Amino acid sequence: MKKRIQFLMIFVFLLVFSMGQTRTSFADEVKLRKIESRGLSFTPGKASDQIRLLKDYFRQAGYENVPWGYDYDNRTKELVREFQRKNNLKADGLAGRQTIAAINADIERKSLALALRVPYTEEKSEMLIINKSSNTLYHMKNGEVHRIYPVATGKTPRLTPERKDKLVVKHKNPAWGGGSKGTPVAGGLPNNPLGTRWMGISYGGGGQYGIHGNSNPKSIGTYASLGCIRMFNPDVENLYRLLPIGTPVWIGDEDNLMKYGVTFKYKF
Repeated sequence: MKKRIQFLMIFVFLLVFSMGQTRTSFADEVKLRKIESRGLSFTPGKASDQIRLLKDYFRQAGYENVPWGYDYDNRTKELVREFQRKNNLKADGLAGRQTIAAINADIERKSLALALRVPYTEEKSEMLIINKSSNTLYHMKNGEVHRIYPVATGKTPRLTPERKDKLVVKHKNPAWGGGSKGTPVAGGLPNNPLGTRWMGISYGGGGQYGIHGNSNPKSIGTYASLGCIRMFNPDVENLYRLLPIGTPVWIGDEDNLMKYGVTFKYKF
């Protein structure tokens, strides 16, 4: 009888412990479901993997006629305005900090399972994948996503080259030559369009196309450049510190990236 009681006590302890572990795991999972701005303002003209998550929220929350894709289109703006009206927020159709916080609270309250669409590849070396469809740069390690950054790409699809490439030069505080019409700007100045770092790719010799910072943070997430990949200055500084010359850089829209052997899967 005594042994039976001891067994029951141990069983109850293990059951309570496992329930506690499950709750902790679930809490961690919920954190992963939230939409992150990553410094972006979600407004028309922007494209982001997080905007696709925003649309996923509206779809799961029961809103009608929710579009697919990564871009902040007119229908998405209408859906945001509808949410704002329901939640006594300024109904401007722009998903700013307050609106995203309210949406994230609703995601947690309803335990919605949003899935981020991320790339995988058989390439095991450290590398960058730039998805022009979502204006998103993925820092990859061992074939999986390590970190994710928003970027800006070319004003037209043809401007930013779609190819497998590599980093060939790196410069701190690069000077800007002015392009075809602008006035040159010295390196290190806050109005330098190249920002604080330049990482040139081999296409164009390392000086024509590259990944760089910028002086206009509002352009990140848009199609704005003459072909280069723009980043927030703190983001490009972080990558600059981590990546050596020779790092592979794969650039393309989602269809072309899949032709390179990249697969996109949904990750909670």
